[in-house]
Amino acid sequence: YEEASRGTMQSGTDTKLFFYIKKNQLILPGEQVLLAFSGGSDSLYLLYFLKELRKHIPFSLEAMHIHHGIREEEAERDLFFAKRKAEEWEIPFSFVRVDVPGFSEREGLGLEEGGRILRYRALERKRAEWESREGRKTKLALAQHMDDQAETVMHHLVRGTGIAGLSGMQSIEENKIRPLLCLRKAEILERLCLRKAEILERLHVLSLAGVEDSSNSDLSFTRNYIRKELIPVLERINRHAVRHIFEEACFFSELEAYFRKKAFLFIEEFAEKKEGEIALPLKALKMEDAVLRREIYLETLRLLRGNTKDISRAHLSSVDKIIFAGNGKMVELPGKALGKINGKTLVFALL
Repeated sequence: YEEASRGTMQSGTDTKLFFYIKKNQLILPGEQVLLAFSGGSDSLYLLYFLKELRKHIPFSLEAMHIHHGIREEEAERDLFFAKRKAEEWEIPFSFVRVDVPGFSEREGLGLEEGGRILRYRALERKRAEWESREGRKTKLALAQHMDDQAETVMHHLVRGTGIAGLSGMQSIEENKIRPLLCLRKAEILERLCLRKAEILERLHVLSLAGVEDSSNSDLSFTRNYIRKELIPVLERINRHAVRHIFEEACFFSELEAYFRKKAFLFIEEFAEKKEGEIALPLKALKMEDAVLRREIYLETLRLLRGNTKDISRAHLSSVDKIIFAGNGKMVELPGKALGKINGKTLVFALL
């Protein structure tokens, strides 16, 4: 890091990204990084940057492309471009074909959600295999940027969310890292154009232009509608809206970490744990403020289920109501869980 910080980054965008990675310790010497490489402008810039960063920090880098089984010829074009670019830059490359339409239909999901699930499954499988084979910490690098963060926060907000939802995506989350969260989409595109001008003769058409998924313009997808319609309206109100949303997400991330710590300490002190069940004393719960009680419920469900997927603020508020409603009251929760009053305790259990 010290060598790279002495001016070896080639642009202001590169420098900003470098210090963001350093500050958050996203990549450490000796680690392995698997990049989710679509071939679009965001992942293309991240691949380029990580390639250059290896000159200053010793870590292993591989790229992986997911073919979603949709968009036919366009998807084949994306795969060809991603493979060609990785080979040109001498970066190990792999790809997986998944059947998003078939999976989504079987599971009753939209294409967007089905694609996300299959994409992360494939990437995590590859990440875990590489880590197990080499015995070194392996991280999955995702190319979401500041504009994506704003879309995520707004998406959570309009659906109804709590502190965790307003904190958006984290720069580091378990085995995932998101180095580009510090950059606007416009900064990435500007950097690519500059780089393209530098090497246009050598690369010709397959320069750093990237390929873009046409489905990113389909307004039937909620995120696309937020990106194309809602965010521009917010930026007309305040041209710094996206950055302000990003800064608020950082604040809520700190707030989430604080409340998770408080909730964990409460659970450690008061909870009674059995197989598939966690009981909390009503007397101790009622002594806490409502905002902390909701985070206690959320953390309890995280421990019980292993995740908090689909748990909204409305669910947590429903649980909070029954602690004042008497014995036998219950609330069914996502993930085949429930909260019920059993005597002097609130019991969370798996169905």
